[in-house]
Amino acid sequence: MLGFQVVVELERDCLEAAIRTVIQIHMREDIEGDIIIFLTGQEEIQEACKRMKTEIAPPPRNASGAIGRKVVVSTNIAETSLTIDGVVFVIDPGFAKQKVYNPRIRVESLLVSPISKASAQQCAGRAGRIRPGKCFRLYTERAYKNEMQDNTYSEILRSNLGTVVLQLKKLGIDDLVHFDFMDPPAPQTLMRALELLNYLAALDDLKSYRFRRSHVGISFGSSIS
Repeated sequence: MLGFQVVVELERDCLEAAIRTVIQIHMREDIEGDIIIFLTGQEEIQEACKRMKTEIAPPPRNASGAIGRKVVVSTNIAETSLTIDGVVFVIDPGFAKQKVYNPRIRVESLLVSPISKASAQQCAGRAGRIRPGKCFRLYTERAYKNEMQDNTYSEILRSNLGTVVLQLKKLGIDDLVHFDFMDPPAPQTLMRALELLNYLAALDDLKSYRFRRSHVGISFGSSIS
C-alpha cells in the first residue's frame, strides 16, 4: 500500500523555507524522486524558480552525469487535477489564493489564506501516488489541528453570483431563494446579485426579474473588481 510520511515544521518566511527545504531534501534524502512545491501564485512561483536557479545546479547534459531531481513549482491546481509522474516529495507552506466576495461592498478579490485540512491532505497525497514519499509541512501540528478549517468553502459561497443568477433566469427559474443549490448561498448574496443585475439593466422588471437576452453571455467579475 502506497503512503506518505508527514514532517511538520514552523516557518515565517514560507518562500525562503520552501527553497531551503528543496536543498535539504536533495542533500539529505536517500530516496530518489522529484519534488513539488505548492505556492500561492505566479509572482511567488517565478521568484522561487529564480532563486532556486542560483542555488541548485541544472540537470546534467549527458547520460553519464549524476542523477538529479525535478522540482515542480505549482499553485494548488495540482492538488487534485494533475498526476505528475516521479513526485515523491511534497512541500506544503499551508497557504493558497482564494476568491472572496463581500456582498455588502460588492467587491470580489483574491486573498492569500490558510488552506483547509482537506487541502493539506490532498497536497500530502501527491507524495504517495507512485511509491511511498514524504510531505514537508511548513506549519505546526497545532496550527493544523486548531486553526485550519476542515474543508474549503465551496466557490459559490465565496463568489459574486451575478452570472449564476442570470443563467438561472435564462433557464426560467424564478424562485432563487428556494432553489436546490448543493451549497446554498446566503439570501443576502442572492439579493445583492439581483440588485446589481437590475442596476446594470440586465433585468427587464425588478419584480419579475426577467432577464434581457442581450445580457445572457455577460460576466460580472470585471464589473466589481
